[in-house]
Amino acid sequence: MEYGLYLTFSARDLNYKVNDSLEVVLQFNLPEKAIVTDSWLWIGNDICQAAILDVWTASNIYENIVNRRKDPSLLRKHTSTNYSLRVFPMGGSEKRQVKITYLVPFEWGNSELSVAIPHDIPNASKNIPLDFPILLWENDDFKFIRLDNPNTSPLVSGTDPVLGNYKTTTLAPIGSFKSTNLFYSHPKQEPVYVGHYKNGEENYYQLAIQPGYFINEVKSSKIMYLVDYQEDPVLPKETVLTNLKNELKKTLKATDSFNLIVTHINVQPTFSTWHSATAENIDLAFDLAKSRISNFSNLPAMIASGINFMDEKGNTGNIVLLNNSDQFNNFDAANGLIKEIRILNQSAYKFSILDYGKRIRSSYFNNKLYYDNEYLLLNLATLFGGYYINTKSGKTFINALSEAAGDALPVIKHFDMYFKPSQGISYGKYNLQNTGVNTSVNAYIRQTGIFKGSFPLTIELNGEISNELFFHTLTIDENSVIQMDSSAKTQWQAQGIQSLESSSSGNANSIDIIRKSIDARVLSLYTAFLCVEDTSLYCSNCIDENNVPTANDDFNRDSLWDLKVYPNPFADHLNIEIHFKNQVPDNNKIQGKIMDLSGRLLRKFETQLNKNNYLSYRWDGLNSNGMLMPNGVYVVVLEMERGSLHKKVMKF
Repeated sequence: MEYGLYLTFSARDLNYKVNDSLEVVLQFNLPEKAIVTDSWLWIGNDICQAAILDVWTASNIYENIVNRRKDPSLLRKHTSTNYSLRVFPMGGSEKRQVKITYLVPFEWGNSELSVAIPHDIPNASKNIPLDFPILLWENDDFKFIRLDNPNTSPLVSGTDPVLGNYKTTTLAPIGSFKSTNLFYSHPKQEPVYVGHYKNGEENYYQLAIQPGYFINEVKSSKIMYLVDYQEDPVLPKETVLTNLKNELKKTLKATDSFNLIVTHINVQPTFSTWHSATAENIDLAFDLAKSRISNFSNLPAMIASGINFMDEKGNTGNIVLLNNSDQFNNFDAANGLIKEIRILNQSAYKFSILDYGKRIRSSYFNNKLYYDNEYLLLNLATLFGGYYINTKSGKTFINALSEAAGDALPVIKHFDMYFKPSQGISYGKYNLQNTGVNTSVNAYIRQTGIFKGSFPLTIELNGEISNELFFHTLTIDENSVIQMDSSAKTQWQAQGIQSLESSSSGNANSIDIIRKSIDARVLSLYTAFLCVEDTSLYCSNCIDENNVPTANDDFNRDSLWDLKVYPNPFADHLNIEIHFKNQVPDNNKIQGKIMDLSGRLLRKFETQLNKNNYLSYRWDGLNSNGMLMPNGVYVVVLEMERGSLHKKVMKF
């Protein structure tokens, strides 16, 4: 998935003077496998497309230009996930605009693919932006399905003469922007995907395959999910539940069964029986859980309820426990609970545990420091043969959740995969996840590489599951392969660069990374994207997607009528006018509304016929209850039989 992230910086409400010269410094994170491929800086009305240089040269140039007060920007990568952007200068009353382009691998699930919106970047602003417009493009192979954030404007379709058909929506902040994922359809019904790009004799390929689908020995799973939650303003319970729901949809099949228990004073399973892990059942379970989950921990009762349910329903299944509480940080209390669970868990159900505690409370036991419930949870996982993982070591919540949930599923041991063409070889292979020798049976293996040879392609799978060896061979003909563009080569080059970055450091290694990074135009730990005030870097054919109408702009403009709003921004009142090129329609057939960005109706209004033969209305900034609306962005909506118009306006 390619992202084009447009950011506008200003020093609004920071009390700087007009003639002050400021430097913008943004620290931000991207997913671990992100590939940054471009950076733009607007200099006046011109777009400067960054040059890619080694980081020492780029930083030196940037600092020298800053001292001369010109117009540079510098984009750097510091770790596998952490980046910084610096822009200079910005006057106290000015704005500076940049664009960052990057690629992120899709997360592959059983029914759909997903990628995340970088919501934490606008949340870094002192003043949270009032809206977050999103433009979505798709192709014949990957179709957009939905977003998982309810705080969005209605999805609108549009057509751009250059960029083609697209969809658009707008995220609205509720205090801040919440975690949001985009979901796309599978390009193939069978769980094996091969993308192909031919470049001379070299064929770049991308492979996504679910080995468990081809193994007859795989049995269905039964999993009980326990979500124990203690109030955390950084990670709301809605986010925890949404991410867990997405994980279930990604990893479970309809032949698997599940149930869900969330923390509450009266703990009980969501369903009275095991339910098939269909998308409909998963949605139902989490809708019920959202209305029930509390802000306080009730860990012992949750574990007991989960074990009792499984005892009553056949004595089979595994448990996935999510916990962020700290009431068992005491050594004696933790050991007491472990003793009780050992007595209760006679069937020895496996515990796979995600500890996402906040690292607030700590205790020192047996020459080791334990945070929150770490001692309890680590011992539970060890005692019952499961996997313990926490987020305090730097893992993101989503990645840690994926590891813990995957541990509850059957595992293919000693898994191996071999990809080869007819009459040729394959090489330069990189996996997009750390599979090791064991892999979850429902997980997708994603790989990129090169082959020389011809079709058909052969994929050999082998390993061990349930103490039985398995072997399976697939044949992929050319008609089954999805044709890709040159970005396939870029993505392969990026994986090679990231592999070098993660290996042992050395001067020769860094020189190799710099050479490959500049050749591929992919940001690395040793290179930087630099924009400078140099006309040779100005890009006349760069397409600015800011010119494409978003969901808050007018899509249905009829050439026979026009909507005007002024002044915009406004302080005390807003004039709204509807002008017609021919006969003015019946005023009763026009509905006027003032709405906020979340789509909430604030006020209805009726237009009046002006002496100059146009309809007008004057909004005083009040809602229907007579309350003065706060400063911010609002939407003026006019609806008629022939269509609708809407305009964004700002009150200050």
